[in-house]
Amino acid sequence: MRAKLKKSIIILGIIALINIFFLFLLKVVDVKKTGLYDTTIGLSKINIGVRDLVSTSKAFDIISTIIMVIAFIIVLAEVALAVYEFIKRKNIEKIDSEIWALAVTYALLAFIFVFFNYALIINVRPISEGGKLESSYPSTHVLVSLTIFLTTFPTSSYLLQNKDKKYKYITYGILTFLSVMIVITRMLSGKHWFTDIVGAVLLSGFLYWLDITFIIGIKYKKKDLF
Repeated sequence: MRAKLKKSIIILGIIALINIFFLFLLKVVDVKKTGLYDTTIGLSKINIGVRDLVSTSKAFDIISTIIMVIAFIIVLAEVALAVYEFIKRKNIEKIDSEIWALAVTYALLAFIFVFFNYALIINVRPISEGGKLESSYPSTHVLVSLTIFLTTFPTSSYLLQNKDKKYKYITYGILTFLSVMIVITRMLSGKHWFTDIVGAVLLSGFLYWLDITFIIGIKYKKKDLF
């Protein structure tokens, strides 16, 4: 277990460095004006190229929002599960590691959302809505939804461990479909730069692996091996 935890921490560190390096590229590589109120964008060639190919789509915008609502419903179900476990076991320390890990991961997700929307503005949207410029990095729809879907994989694996495998495959299939669709529909909505979507995927990957690392770490601690 110790070796598994160390390996997971190393992988988490690598993913974190990839995210930092991507931010560095956005700030210093091919930074040019976007044509929208003299705002600038890093990796401008690919961003402006994709923007010119993708038109704004209200339909895809609505679909991506519906998918995010589904993600929030999953969170509510997870909260209900945590409350149920607490009532059943009457001890907060006996709540399963998968639930504890989700609490930590979602707390960091909330921090990342606030940080990039108010403290560190990387990009603004490729289109203005009502004459206002809004932070667009990372895509909130993709970041929030994808993080929830990905972290639900280990949770559902735990919940369905004693069930017929077909239920696990069906659940995994639905989560995979929703994960792919939130990325595609948000990109095709035209409300984000290409790198906004990529950045959201990278951050979601980091949060997912953080969740995995916490699960391993909590299980390790519960065995009194620290």
